[in-house]
Formats: sequence, C-alpha cells, structure tokens
Amino acid sequence: MDLAFVQSVWDRLPYHHFPDRILSKLRGHWETKAIEILTALADNRNVGLVGDTGSGKTIVAILAALGLRSRTLFLAPTRYLVYDHGERFNRITGRPEEAVCFTGDTNAGKRDWNNSVRRLIFCTPETFWSDFRKHRIRDIRDFNLVIFDECHTVVGRKDSIWIAKVANDFKLPIIALTASPGGNIERIETIKSNCFINEFMRLEVPMPAKYENCLFVPMDETLRKIDHLFGELTVLLLLKLHRLGVHFDPTRTDIKSLKAIGLLKNWQEKTALAHLFYLHHAHWTAVTESYSTLLVYDSELQVRAVKSACIRDFLYHQHWQEIVSRARENEDDHPKIRAFVELVQERANLNQRMLVFVNNKETGRYLIRQLETAGIRADKVFGGRDRRTKLQRETLARLSAGELDVVIATSTLELGVSVPEVNVVVHYSLPMTETSRIQRSGRTGRFRSGEVIFLTMSHRFDEAIYWGVKKEERTMKNIVGGRMQTRPEPKHELPLFDGSFEPRLSRR
Repeated sequence: MDLAFVQSVWDRLPYHHFPDRILSKLRGHWETKAIEILTALADNRNVGLVGDTGSGKTIVAILAALGLRSRTLFLAPTRYLVYDHGERFNRITGRPEEAVCFTGDTNAGKRDWNNSVRRLIFCTPETFWSDFRKHRIRDIRDFNLVIFDECHTVVGRKDSIWIAKVANDFKLPIIALTASPGGNIERIETIKSNCFINEFMRLEVPMPAKYENCLFVPMDETLRKIDHLFGELTVLLLLKLHRLGVHFDPTRTDIKSLKAIGLLKNWQEKTALAHLFYLHHAHWTAVTESYSTLLVYDSELQVRAVKSACIRDFLYHQHWQEIVSRARENEDDHPKIRAFVELVQERANLNQRMLVFVNNKETGRYLIRQLETAGIRADKVFGGRDRRTKLQRETLARLSAGELDVVIATSTLELGVSVPEVNVVVHYSLPMTETSRIQRSGRTGRFRSGEVIFLTMSHRFDEAIYWGVKKEERTMKNIVGGRMQTRPEPKHELPLFDGSFEPRLSRR
C-alpha cells in the first residue's frame, strides 16, 4: 500500500466539478482520511467511514482504492447510485477506461468481471452475487478491496450480507460508507458485525449551512370531523375484540403484522382484527397524506372485496362510508395540500429548485397534478415499476438546468444521489427513521447552503414521528461522535420488522 501515492495523486486529479474555494477546504480533509484508512487496512483492520451527506465519503474511498493500486469492487444498493458513482469517478479522475458500471440493466454477456484493465467495478450487490453464484466471476480474490456504500442497508438476508461474508473469509480489506449507521448502539454494532468492520472513522469536513424548519399545518373542520369518525370506528372495533376476549393495543403493533391474524382461531376475531388494521392504515393516510390517496385506497379495497367477505364487511360500516363520502366531497381541499402548494408557489417565485419526498406514489402523482394546475413545472422520480434509470437521470438533469421547479421523489433518491442544484428539500411525508431523515435531508446543502422543511400536520401521527425520529438522529450522532461508549453484544440483523413480529394479544 503506497501512502505517498495518495498525496501525489492530487496533481493528476482535475476535480473540474468542484469550485476552487470548496476544493481548497476539502482537499486536506479527504487526503488525511484516505491515508488513515489505508493505514488501518495495512494493519488488517476493516474500516467504516461515517460522514454527513455530501461530505465526500465516496471521494475518500476512491482515493483509498487508488492508493492501493489494485482492483476494487465498489457496491452500491441501487442502480441509480451505481451510475452516479461511475460518473463521479470519471469526473474526478478523468480516467473512464479504468472503471465500469454493472447492474441488471447491463447485458449479462457484457459483464466482464475479469478484465484487469478495469480497476474499479461499480455494481449492485444483486448483480455481483448473481454472477458469482453462476461462476461468471473467476475468483473474488481478483479484487483486492471491497467497498460497501450505504452500509446501513447491509442487513437481513440481502445479497450484500453474503458478499461481506465471502470477502471476510478470503481476508479481503473492507471499507463501509454511510451517513447514518443507526439510531442506537445496538443497530450500529449490528452494522459493524454484518460488514466485519473493526472501527468506525468520522469524516469531519466544513459543510455549507443547512437550515431546518418545521411547518406545522393546523387541521381544518373537515379533517377534524373525519379524524373523529376514524376514532369512533376504532373504539367500536376495539370493543368488539374485547367482547370476544381479545385485548389489543393498536398503538404498539406494526401495521405489517397483519399476518399475525392467523394466530387467532375464531373467524370473528380474525375479521375484527383485520378491520382494525385496514382502519389504521386508512386513518394514517387521510391525516398525513391526502384525501385523494385515501380514495385510491378505498378503490383498491373495493376491488379486493369481490373475493373477500372480510373486506366487504369493513366497507359496509356506516362510519367508513361517511368518511369516504366526506373525503370525496373535499378531495382537493386537504389542509396539508393547500399548505404545500402555497409553499411551492412561494419558492418557485424565488427561482428556488425543490426536491419533495413522499412515502406513497399515489400521493406523489396527486401532488404533481395539483402543482401543474397551479402552473408549477413538476415531475417525479419513483422506484419499483417506475424505475427507469435513464429517465430518472434525465429528470434530475432538467431540475439542475432550471427546466423544472419541483421533483417529487420516493426513497429512490434518498441514498447518496448527488443533486447539487437543489435549494430546498421538503418532507411532505415525514421520514420514519433517522436514516431516511438524514439521507433525504442531505440532498441539499452539499455545495451551497440549503433548507430542509418538514411539512407536519398538527396531529399525533405526524408530531410523534417528527420528534421521535429527531431524537434518534441526535442519539446516533452522539454514539458516532464517541459521546456514548457502551457496547452491547451485536445481533446479526437489525431489530426491525422481519416477519417474526407478533402483536400483543391476550385472552381472558
């Protein structure tokens, strides 16, 4: 490992996309941290690098890889991020022939893993593991370094878990990058265990100012009435369960544990509990998303009701029918929608470009319709079936060029994507974890000051999420900063929902 090479490599790296005033501040920090990482790797210590979004973790990792003067496998969790890192490498080094990007979009016959000219291979874990199992990769020891970007995603039964294990078995050095390793000590230790990290290093660099504002939106009379109807129906269902001998606390049960209904033997108990889950999801949607999203959910239930007597019984509830009727009458008059459109119009008039995060695609589509009606140029970047990497990149390029005022995005854009021209990030749907909060907010304030706005309903749903996740973020920063040193025994998976969760049920 040539540490002097890291210091000399700067003269050969153009860094055309960095303003000189920013580069002069960051260069020393990046160089020093890259040398620290190489020193640790030389001592057979795998390293995790924690830094704010936009602080240059990827650049430090690339510098370390160049310092090794050997082949590097660079794993990123999404296709978009793979191509983003590939372009960043080309811009920084001016050596496009030395790197290649492999994803599911790449024809399998063109994925040449064994070409020694390619010093860095950027790919998704799924693509690498699939070809590794099919013996298209000659030997993982052809790589001399493995880098896991967004290492907080290396959990559960993902392919990245197995890649980390194989790399560790063959004694390959590992570098793991993240802005948010976890909201508590247990989660952080889990990531260290899964990635076989010996220590976390902190990348401290001067960053532009980032201003955080929370805009609380008061409920109007219509939403208060709908909220009251939801509360009445919830009480009726809880009383029904109580009469059947089942005591259930919906505030302490994850909506995803609907499958736990199978624990009950009586069909009446199963039906009542299922209705409670449907109601909870609808209630959350009506308050925190929009009436339009609630009506879409009702339409989905109507379709499923053709084959489900349980859902038909739920739709026949008088309270539910009144809720749907009121939502339909006021579909375009949700207080959160009004506040959002006013906010975007104000910032668009100031020529500010905005990135808006939502948790529900239907909400995102509805927001675009509302913005276009108000004369605002808007587009979307979604994942899943809407995932077309080329189209996503074109949309963000239009935003950076000023052809769009707003881009509505789901979690697709929260992981490490560089969007340097965004002035404001708006959390229309509040992030549910400290990781999402940090990652989404980090899409602004990268090369210039930025603003983060949390659009929060004055309701227990949004308020609990806002303050709870903010506390988790503060706890994580204290741990990573070394102000909390207790280290429990790590688990091999994050203590999140993994299908084994059971609701708290009891019988008389």
